[in-house]
Amino acid sequence: MASIPSNQARRGDGLPAAMLVAPLALAFLLFFFLPALDTFYMSLTESSLTRTNAFVGIDNYLTLVQDPSFWAAVGNTFYFALLTVIPLTALGLVMALLVQRFTPAGAWLQGAFFLPYVLPISVMTLIADWMLQPSSGVVNHVLGIQRAWLADLSWAMPMVAIGTIWWTVGYNMLMF
Repeated sequence: MASIPSNQARRGDGLPAAMLVAPLALAFLLFFFLPALDTFYMSLTESSLTRTNAFVGIDNYLTLVQDPSFWAAVGNTFYFALLTVIPLTALGLVMALLVQRFTPAGAWLQGAFFLPYVLPISVMTLIADWMLQPSSGVVNHVLGIQRAWLADLSWAMPMVAIGTIWWTVGYNMLMF
């Protein structure tokens, strides 16, 4: 019976592993970590394109938390997440179950559900905008009303959330 090599005997395997990890580690350092560190430093300075950076410490952050626009953006982000995360998860699960249940048509259903995700976001935005047009949109025609969905502040965010759900639910289906 062959014996299992001890930790001491396996230490020599580290060099090939390090050589395999080195390109990814270098890319991570150059394209993520260093730019993130530089961005954080820049956030602590008052900078412009025409003058050198003057260090101001956390003054930029103090100004930010006092700005009502910042808190409006935070609120909009949470509202959008509330409108999309739970429906995306639930619909993705239901669609995955449908695809598995209807085995003969499962591949066709999976492709049909995933198709919107394959299209670029610019195309999906144009389709959603076309569907939500006040005078000639499909949604208004089906509902028999005339509403400017994206111009109405109470309906704009829910309509954007519905468009996002329609665009990305196929990807969530694949995750289940």
